[in-house]
Amino acid sequence: PVGNFDLVPTKEGYTFLGWYVTDKDGKEKEFTSSHVINESIVVTAKWSINQYTISFEENGGSDVTDITLDYYSDITRPTNPTKEGHTFAGWYLDSEFKEAYSFENAKMPSKNMTLYAKWNVNEYTISFEENGGSNVENITLPYQSSVTAPTAPTKEGYTFGGWYSDAELTNAYTFDKMPLDGITLYAKWTINQYTIAFEENGGSEV
Repeated sequence: PVGNFDLVPTKEGYTFLGWYVTDKDGKEKEFTSSHVINESIVVTAKWSINQYTISFEENGGSDVTDITLDYYSDITRPTNPTKEGHTFAGWYLDSEFKEAYSFENAKMPSKNMTLYAKWNVNEYTISFEENGGSNVENITLPYQSSVTAPTAPTKEGYTFGGWYSDAELTNAYTFDKMPLDGITLYAKWTINQYTIAFEENGGSEV
């Protein structure tokens, strides 16, 4: 017996399967330190390429299928996830979103990896149709932010009857959170009644 073939070499992205030699008949067989060597031979390391997985943490977004590939294979960028009221801002290597990950010319690394989706919350606007009343400024806030009702508008000869989500004034609106895509609200007015009183100064009653 010659040499120490029990030592295991390493190769990034591969698993060592053993030492192999080709005999005179052209057949490959495993070679170990127990073999007797009586001539010069070539002993070759045999390797199996590893597969690794990229997992995705969508952080509330739509599901993205994990990617499993051989080491150093080309990685195709997955379709961006979606999340109601948010805009996708890229994949990151850390949950604190300090190190962005690029799929451009990316290769499968020699380890499993998790990528984290970053989201920017969208801003939406509540617009007001005053229907002849005084001006009410639009409200623009991030999605799902708390919204406080504005000061009621005024209109000469009318009493303000609240805000409605439809121009037909059938669905009263309650201020709560900024809705998805915003909304236009319509002012309802009730016409006032007034009285003209007559002082007859001794004449017949009017």
